[in-house]
Amino acid sequence: MTVEQLHLHTIFMAFQSLPKVAATALQVSGWFLTGVAIASGIAASLPAETRAETVLSSFVTTGADLSGAQVTASFLDGGSETLVWQATGEASGGVFGHGWSLGQRLDSFSYPWLLEVNEDAVIYALSINLLEGNALFDVEASVAAGVNTLGSKVGAAFSIKPESLVGDGGEPNRVSYDLPIDISQGDLFAELRLEWENGFGDGALEFIADTDSGTVTNPVRLVNAPAEPPQAIAIPLVPPDRVAPPTAVSIPLAPPDRVASPKAVLIPLAPPDRIASLPQSVPEPDALLALFGLVGLLGTRVVVTMSRQA
Repeated sequence: MTVEQLHLHTIFMAFQSLPKVAATALQVSGWFLTGVAIASGIAASLPAETRAETVLSSFVTTGADLSGAQVTASFLDGGSETLVWQATGEASGGVFGHGWSLGQRLDSFSYPWLLEVNEDAVIYALSINLLEGNALFDVEASVAAGVNTLGSKVGAAFSIKPESLVGDGGEPNRVSYDLPIDISQGDLFAELRLEWENGFGDGALEFIADTDSGTVTNPVRLVNAPAEPPQAIAIPLVPPDRVAPPTAVSIPLAPPDRVASPKAVLIPLAPPDRIASLPQSVPEPDALLALFGLVGLLGTRVVVTMSRQA
């Protein structure tokens, strides 16, 4: 085989490899586009917000069930102290601050909370937030539909026992419930706040304030609580062991010792008297240039040098 024929053979082999390369590229791109389409479809079908409503687990809640709740005492002379509620017994719990304490024992519907303040502190306001204790205050005494949230049963709003009121300041000047629960019919709140205009100190106060608890899987949530961020979904594509890696296309070129370094852009052709001896299947120059273009599109550079034999 002459040098000219060897180069032409190389070109034809590269041309014959084009369908395989194109097919492999289409197959890989098809898998990618399919995965993107599936992921886009699932993402579009996900709700903008994913959240679960509060589900009540019990309408009988004791001081031991409020662990995690936060209690803040604001003092008349400025400053405040926030403590986290802890269980202190099988059915009791409380917080113990500097010069004051708050506790509760047994069913909060029937048994009172106890606030005690010594002479070292004068409390201006007391805030009890049950949200982190997965609990809430139930203030509705009626079981009528529309005013009583399903599952909460009968509630009891703040009230004091006059005979228990001992100390300076008397009963609170203002009592308020705040932070409504998402399922509330106007009767469930996360926070109770008591305020004294002239402060409360050196005494004790017993009061009733009923509480209920949420479940572990659907804990107590506030109205307009931040939605849980949507979880990432893994889109399984073709298993790795099922994906055939693209086959590398090997284009045999002429041996280095048979290839002459190109010295000019112009490609000399064979003399007219040699043309008849070339294979009949050799394409015309225009077709040859077209083949060069196709090979170039695939990133393969083929240098063909046709030299005239002496």
